[in-house]
Amino acid sequence: MASFTGRTVQRSRAPLRGLLSSFFAVVVCGCTVPTSGDVVYIDPHDPLGSFRTAFKGTINDMADEAHFVASFDLPVVVNHDRVGLAEIHDINPYAVVYTYHKIAGLHFPDAVAPAGDPGWTDVDREGLLWYGPSGQPATNTQFGWVHVDILDPVKRAAWVRILLANIQADLDAGYDAIFLDNAGIIHSDLITELPAAYTPDGYYRAAGEVLAAVRAALPGTPIVINSYTGVAEPGNRGLELLDYADGLYFEGFSMKVSGLPATDDDRYQQQLDDFKAVLDMGKAAIGLDYGSQHDVDRRLFSVASLLMVVDTHAYHQYAATDAGSDVQQFPEDVLDVGTPVGKRQHVGVGLYLREFTAGTVLTNRWPTPPLTSSERDRGARRALRAAAAYPNPGSLSWVPLAGTSVRLKPATAAVVRHPSG
Repeated sequence: MASFTGRTVQRSRAPLRGLLSSFFAVVVCGCTVPTSGDVVYIDPHDPLGSFRTAFKGTINDMADEAHFVASFDLPVVVNHDRVGLAEIHDINPYAVVYTYHKIAGLHFPDAVAPAGDPGWTDVDREGLLWYGPSGQPATNTQFGWVHVDILDPVKRAAWVRILLANIQADLDAGYDAIFLDNAGIIHSDLITELPAAYTPDGYYRAAGEVLAAVRAALPGTPIVINSYTGVAEPGNRGLELLDYADGLYFEGFSMKVSGLPATDDDRYQQQLDDFKAVLDMGKAAIGLDYGSQHDVDRRLFSVASLLMVVDTHAYHQYAATDAGSDVQQFPEDVLDVGTPVGKRQHVGVGLYLREFTAGTVLTNRWPTPPLTSSERDRGARRALRAAAAYPNPGSLSWVPLAGTSVRLKPATAAVVRHPSG
């Protein structure tokens, strides 16, 4: 396993100001930035709650959006025109802002006017596109970008030169770190047609070669990749690529990207176990789920699932598909139930529990009876409710439990505060 030196951000050491809604009283500690170690310490200030937060998306050239994104522990700014970059750094001198690139693809001019993504002209001129059996470029069905042929060693080397030039231009402009998307096997429903040479094993190895080349060229620059692939066979899920990266996004962390629950209890446990394995490597793990901003049950299930495996390097993002903007805020982002007391417990079919110093967190994959007496005889408690999203972040509220037991619907969670919490 490769190890990398922690990266120090050379900026003013002024502490980050609390940027969240007045619904919360937040004190942020401006801690010393580490200068070395095996882990890239992505954000040196203390988290505002029991976990760290991540942002991945596009922002507008508006001061309030840059101001808001600066509050996240791990901001990935998708814009290639460096919108808000200087503002984020001015607001938060600790911010390590990630520039977004695909590990083997880009938009062509018709998809992103007027000139396509950076590097398009070179990719087109050198004939690096990947073609399906029909003779048409292999194209992503969701966002319309085209694949580069990284299975061919010569084309892969040419692509790496272009990718590194694009990344270096962004680093020179002030970005601090690299986010590489689509670093894993290809889902057949996300490509117009699979080229004849494609195999999951071969493509995974080729993506690893690209990633290794980026790491070798930029050894001191933090790299986070997307994404973990839970449906893949062991060895092709993304964890192996962390030999050359500092963090892994788990897109569709606690539920499918479509928002549906994971297929079964075993798959849910696999996701949590692999997330924990990344944390045990000393790497960053980011749990990303999608759903409606108004679906409080889904939001809390996502947060509670992260709390089942949370530690110092665990991050969370809930992306609302109906918000109309990538800039989103949820009151549970600063949820504080203290620190974990032991590991998660599998206390019934589909039912998981983890104790914290100030509360108990539960997730339910399947219908279950009320909690057993050993879990409920601890005095009166209050359960969490949350509502609203950016730019109206809403509030967290604690409501009294009816009795001393909790009954959960399928695919829901409960966060229960201890009487002294």
